[in-house]
Amino acid sequence: MSFEANARMLTSLLGYCKVVGNEFIEDNVAKRHIELNPNPSNSYVANGDWNKSQSVSPGPRIRHVQQQQQQQQQQQHLFVDVAGYNSLIAALCRGGELDEALKRFQQMRTLHELEPNAASYAVFVRAYCESRDLNSAMRVMEHMKMHDQIPNVFTYNAIIKLLCEREQAEDAYQLLDEMIERGAKPDTWSYNTILALHCKLREVNRALRLLSRMDKDSCLPDRHTYNMLLKMLIVVGRFDRVIEVWESMEKRGFFPSASTYAVMVHGLCKKKGKIEEACRYFEMMVDEGVPPYSSTCEVLRRELLRLGLGGRIAVLVGKMKRSTSCSIQELSDAMDGSRIIEEHV
Repeated sequence: MSFEANARMLTSLLGYCKVVGNEFIEDNVAKRHIELNPNPSNSYVANGDWNKSQSVSPGPRIRHVQQQQQQQQQQQHLFVDVAGYNSLIAALCRGGELDEALKRFQQMRTLHELEPNAASYAVFVRAYCESRDLNSAMRVMEHMKMHDQIPNVFTYNAIIKLLCEREQAEDAYQLLDEMIERGAKPDTWSYNTILALHCKLREVNRALRLLSRMDKDSCLPDRHTYNMLLKMLIVVGRFDRVIEVWESMEKRGFFPSASTYAVMVHGLCKKKGKIEEACRYFEMMVDEGVPPYSSTCEVLRRELLRLGLGGRIAVLVGKMKRSTSCSIQELSDAMDGSRIIEEHV
């Protein structure tokens, strides 16, 4: 027995398709010629399980729709749209059926005379990036250019991530330039991905130049940007640059949270002769009313005890107890070691 459907319903059904999506298209579009009821009030939304919904006896609402269908004298045929095809292609790619997805991609033009949009191509770019197939991903990008389709920032970011995993920084920078030229403005994630590579390779100058480029491109760094950069600078011992980066944060409108202070305190505690600097940043955090992680308190406390600076601990505990923040007051116990506080992040 046939039933009625509208375009929105079919697109919703396609969105729920997983690996069995190709059977859905063949059985319910190409072969059955799903019939369109132009009255949206008589349509229904599927529950996401196509096979299960067919096996269940129709309820009153569905029977009513079927009765109306039987009374109709003129039938209209519904063909899938680009959004529906994109949903199916995405489902096939997630299921690892790239060859079948490519067939459906071609079918959009040959069978339904639909022109793929940027989202159609982007599905393949992300799928190839996830499978670490850089060459195929770049070929798709070239096809997008040929058809005047502009990738969005998420599509570009997928390739930048793969390039950085392969340590191809220069190619990643070329993509950044291309993004700007084509109007797909890079976001903080775009820059952070490349910065992570520079920090991994301990390329101080290149990392700092990238931070300056973010200023030039009007992209504000976030806590991940600063945390990665400061951690790397402390590890390599470029404390002069640490101070420069720290002082530049406020100028950019960024105010450090507990995680950024933790990078400073933990990192400085590991460096010989830097315990006073670690204490200074800890005091700065308390003065700003930022509750430290209990792990930060423990790290600093252990290092002070190891160096025989128990008196310094007492000073820090007193400052924490005088804080206007109840959370910082409670954490003073973690600093003086009177009791263990579990950290909840």
